[in-house]
Amino acid sequence: MRAARAAASGFAAAVREVDPSAAVQRAARLTAGGATLEIGGQSIDTSSVRRLVVLAAGKAAPQMVAGLSKVVSGWDGEKVGHLVTKHGHTSGVPVPEWCGVTEAGHPVPDEAGVAGTLRILELARAADESDLVVALVSGGGSALLTAPGRRAVDGSCAAPGVDLEAMQATTRALLASGASIDELNAVRAVLDGVKGGGLAMAAWPARLVTLLLSDVVGDGPSVIASGPTILPGRPGRGAAAGPAASESGAAVARGAAALTVLRSRGLLAPGALPPAVVAAVEATVASEAAEPAAEHGERTGPGTAGPSAPGAAPGGGGSSAAAKGGPGAARKPSAAGPDAAYGAVDIVASNAIAAAAFARACPGYEARLLTTRAEGEAEDLARLLVRMGRQVAEQGDEGWTSARAPCVLVAAGETTVTVPRGAATGAGGRNQHMALAAALELEAWELAEPGTGADRVTFLAAGTDGTDGPTDAAGGIVTSLTAGRARASGVDPAEALARFDSNAALRAAGVVGDAAAGPADGLLVTGPTGTNVMDIYAVFVEAPAGAV
Repeated sequence: MRAARAAASGFAAAVREVDPSAAVQRAARLTAGGATLEIGGQSIDTSSVRRLVVLAAGKAAPQMVAGLSKVVSGWDGEKVGHLVTKHGHTSGVPVPEWCGVTEAGHPVPDEAGVAGTLRILELARAADESDLVVALVSGGGSALLTAPGRRAVDGSCAAPGVDLEAMQATTRALLASGASIDELNAVRAVLDGVKGGGLAMAAWPARLVTLLLSDVVGDGPSVIASGPTILPGRPGRGAAAGPAASESGAAVARGAAALTVLRSRGLLAPGALPPAVVAAVEATVASEAAEPAAEHGERTGPGTAGPSAPGAAPGGGGSSAAAKGGPGAARKPSAAGPDAAYGAVDIVASNAIAAAAFARACPGYEARLLTTRAEGEAEDLARLLVRMGRQVAEQGDEGWTSARAPCVLVAAGETTVTVPRGAATGAGGRNQHMALAAALELEAWELAEPGTGADRVTFLAAGTDGTDGPTDAAGGIVTSLTAGRARASGVDPAEALARFDSNAALRAAGVVGDAAAGPADGLLVTGPTGTNVMDIYAVFVEAPAGAV
């Protein structure tokens, strides 16, 4: 009971620590009586800015816009913007009147998302060198910010036959195959012109700053929401694939990456994907190097290189690392478009921050942060973490973790769930699936070897966005008793796991209540949190009764 309550309160603390509004307010501020905007490592003279253009996408978009709105509330200049976020994520968020809102589908894109993206691209294309474009990008943006088959620069067709329906089918197939977010984004980058720097190309030659809320392992800027403002070849950590010198060269690199994903996930078989999608990927791979981008005129596409803006220098691309020659530098329109280091980039929140906050928020437990790069199949990681907890329970501080009960082992990252093609599925998400697998592992341990510590272990898996998969749950908190309680309520937990119906099993066990009511373990329902920095996992191990 104590550990389950600590798990719920620790998760709440982790989410608060990566609040998007607060993160943006830490990363940007007006100084000198509103004369200077400090943002993305840049100091911008506000008198030189005609308009502030705010373009936001992702599950945390409303909160990020609200935070920036507070920062610039003392700035009298013109402000315009638009955000696209997941359905239900604007509820209760004070989005300013000057920013339009689109709620759309996630993880599978929908027509609303396309409409919202077109509005964002319209604002980006209208920006010029006297404007400051601030892109606020967070997890979920890959599905929410989408323009299938179109070039971001002018809206023209880039991939014949690749429409919203084809993108939806491809997304579903990749998710069912167990593809990681990196793999999913590699394919999206070929099919969708706004990805891989497309939004940056549309915004050129405006001054550009991107604030990122990372939901990817390793915090690579080009992977977060498929890098809409990160041009191929960008120097520094998280650089996008492909050379900066040639649009076609970058396209070949992206095409090869996408084809590798489709092949490894068995999606090149006849009927696995819409033919237009496979054709688009193969055509990208087969495309030959085009003439130098400078000969094609302005805004030729992602990956285009051109003369550096005055004062530009190599660098950037990482957390709190702004490219030189970014928003604070004068820019002259170039026929060749921007260089690969165009714009400043700052990662304002990540799962490493959330995991550290979770560890700090568990008084009475010795905390060990295992990793913030957890990946792989949800079931496999659940069993591994439970076995780590078992090692602590049985061996005390002699195990490799050097942890002694009472303790909590904390990890963070993002797992996958591979669904066999054609398999019947219920409702759930990767965290609920992981929690249910852990519950069964704990129950099996207790039944096989009662009294050896299974009853002293509590497991949490939860998504920081509060919406795990297409459900209203964040994840689950489970013990050795959870599976049995689901069974007593009429749901076989092993069968539910096999049919990918973890939500039903955990709900049958009970919905986690607050400190005064409801079961301490079961389905964890928080509602949308407004943030998204992947997932938190924790294994609590209590000391044996009577231990000192």
